[in-house]
Amino acid sequence: SFNWQTLGIGVSEDVTQSIQKNISPNIPVKTILNGVNTTTFQRKNAQERAEIREQFGIPNDAIVVGTVAVFRFQKRLDLWLEIMAEAIKQNPKIYGIIIGAGPLEPMLKEKHKALGLEEKVFFTGLQTNVKPYYEAMDIFMMSSSFEGLPIALLEAMSMSCAIVSTDAGGIKEVIRDGIDGFTKPVNDWRELFQPLDYLLNNPKEISLFGEKARQRAEQSFSMQKMVEETERQYYSLYSKSV
Repeated sequence: SFNWQTLGIGVSEDVTQSIQKNISPNIPVKTILNGVNTTTFQRKNAQERAEIREQFGIPNDAIVVGTVAVFRFQKRLDLWLEIMAEAIKQNPKIYGIIIGAGPLEPMLKEKHKALGLEEKVFFTGLQTNVKPYYEAMDIFMMSSSFEGLPIALLEAMSMSCAIVSTDAGGIKEVIRDGIDGFTKPVNDWRELFQPLDYLLNNPKEISLFGEKARQRAEQSFSMQKMVEETERQYYSLYSKSV
């Protein structure tokens, strides 16, 4: 049914190339990068930050690493837990928050228990309002094997979280390694420990890279920019049809 459309849209250049390679469509495919509401997603509520931390018994001076994901294979949250277990061994002030749910939840909770993370990494369940949890985070980490252009990543950037992630899919179009955050190749997921450990041992860098992530989101991945580009494509199609 893909060719029944007038225009195909990829949410990242990686997705657009994948469409062209795997579908070989007869219609044009344009890239319109996903965007985030940078006005709504701003770090400005210290009370929410304190409340979430209190809910899980996380000390005020702790460094919180979080993620938001559907519990599916491609998110590789089992590997995320392994990285966190190693980081916690090195620095007891680290805590983790995982927001989401999905079919792999029983397996992930078994792994969580096996790694002895019950008092250090917390599952929040599915949440309709994730903003308070971003408030509680200092670092946002992803270990995905493939992505389009994840909205959760853009939200975390807009919320001034320092970013540590694999370069899966469109992530490499968002995070410039060492500039807006830190990325590692998908197959070298264990190397995510290196930038995570660097940030944990240099707390001022967490704030610095959080600010850089926020700037990147505002400049290149705002909801306004995405909507304007989508409107341009619609107007272009309309003008050609009349």
